[in-house]
Amino acid sequence: MKLLSKKGYTILKHDYRGAYAQVDIIAQKNNNIFFVEVKKTTLYNLQKTIAKFNYKQKPRILEELIRVKSLKKSKQNFHLLLIVFAKNLSSPLLLFQDNPKHNEY
Repeated sequence: MKLLSKKGYTILKHDYRGAYAQVDIIAQKNNNIFFVEVKKTTLYNLQKTIAKFNYKQKPRILEELIRVKSLKKSKQNFHLLLIVFAKNLSSPLLLFQDNPKHNEY
């Protein structure tokens, strides 16, 4: 994804399918691994799109993120990044869930 590359991220994998969730992109920047979910919506539905993501997908993606981190026994920081492209919005929204732990969701 060009947006992530321009911001200094290295794309590691597209369309990752794990035990708990499917993730659009796995990227790396410095010592951080990002599970990236990309959404397209309209400004009118922006709040609904984010709420639906938080309710349905976020818990599964966080569970997968924690599973991968524990399997790799990695000292890297793992993060969830939601990128939302909304029609008529001048630039995409980048929304982070910073380094989740087992009990944060």
